[in-house]
This record gives sequence, structure tokens and C-alpha cells, in this order.
Amino acid sequence: MLTLLSCTREVKVPVTSPEGEWEWVAKNTINIEAYVVFQAGGKAYLGLGKTGDAENNAFYEFDEEGGWQPTQDIAPFPGTGKRSALALATGDKVYIGMGKSDAQQPYKDWWVYDLQTKAWSQLPYEFPGEARFGGNYGVVAKGNIYVTGSAQDFYELIPGEDWRRLADLPARMDEGGFWAIEDNIYAGGYSIDQETGNPTNHCFFRYLPEADRWETIALKDAGAEKALQLHSPA
Repeated sequence: MLTLLSCTREVKVPVTSPEGEWEWVAKNTINIEAYVVFQAGGKAYLGLGKTGDAENNAFYEFDEEGGWQPTQDIAPFPGTGKRSALALATGDKVYIGMGKSDAQQPYKDWWVYDLQTKAWSQLPYEFPGEARFGGNYGVVAKGNIYVTGSAQDFYELIPGEDWRRLADLPARMDEGGFWAIEDNIYAGGYSIDQETGNPTNHCFFRYLPEADRWETIALKDAGAEKALQLHSPA
């Protein structure tokens, strides 16, 4: 099953998949902004962010019949409330980090949630990069966590070990997405001109883990803004 979310309550975009038409399952009826979304144990979860002016530390799971419902699987987040954080799941662990406060203060702390013991713990090793936020700048590949976030520096976290810095991206991306296909990691997006606020430098890269090297993939056109990437493993 593939689930799509939007920052708005409802999105009406007709989409045809190779296997047929999309089916509208349920609206996002919970009033939470700047949340994280992840999949673990065959379920989709949503949490953190804010409700109005208040921080939200609770989590919800998706039910095809009832939509988003409070979950017993994920305990409330014990750390400082986060908006625009990053959540990545691998195995029976969920990793959540970075994000920002209501006052736009960026964070660099990382936490791990054990789905078996239902307990949170803060990672004992500090993220080596600067504090940052950006919910779509990370990916899981081969069981490891890869993170950047509106920057060019790029990091890997092997569960149970410390962070390590990898080769920088060839260009900064203020808007974009990351995904993994087999052993490679792909990044696509664009930078924002700090003077005009206009998008520029549309780019598409592939990371080769064995060589610790990025390569540029030529775009067929000028690129697109606010695009959505989807990958369905065969």
C-alpha cells in the first residue's frame, strides 16, 4: 500500500498507477502542522509538529476505515517539541532528530524509539553538523540512516555506532527530496536565490556509497518546483 499526505486537509489530484486508479481512502482530519511521517512495522505514523500555537508530542497511526487515530504503538515524544523534524525508521527502531522551535530555533538532537520495548532514548553521540531542520532530507539505505537538510554536508548513521561525515553534495538544496534505489541514494531539488527568493540551480544527483562519491545526472528540462518523488520497489 502506498499512502500520500499533504499539508492541507485534502488534495484532489487524479493519478493513474500502472495497476489502475488511485482510491481515496480518508482525509487528514487532524489539525497538525509541520509534522513527521514514517512507516514502521507495516503501518504509517504521523506525529510531532504543532496544533495551533501548541507543540504536539503525540503520534497517530493510519487506519483505512477510520483515518488517522491516536496510536498505542508510539509513546509520546519526551524531548523538546519539534517542528519540521526528520523521522526515519529501520528495523524495529524509529529515529527522530533535528527540527525547530516555534521561535525558529533549529535543533540537532536525535532520539531513537524502540518499537519492541516502546521506549525513547536520546542518542549518546551528537550529530556532528550544525543544527538544522527539513523533513525531507534524509533516507534509509541498507539499514543505515543518511541525513543532510538544506545544506551540502552529508552524514551517515549506522545503528549502534556514531555519525560519520561523507562526501558533500555537489550543490546546496533548499527544496528537494531524497530516496534510495538498491544501494544508491538519489537527491533532487533546487536552491533558492537569497536576494530574489526565486528558485535556481535545479539539480539531480546520485550517491555511490562504495566510492563515497556523488555524480550529477543531467536533467531533460529546467526541472520542477514542489515536486513529489515516488519509488515502489519491485
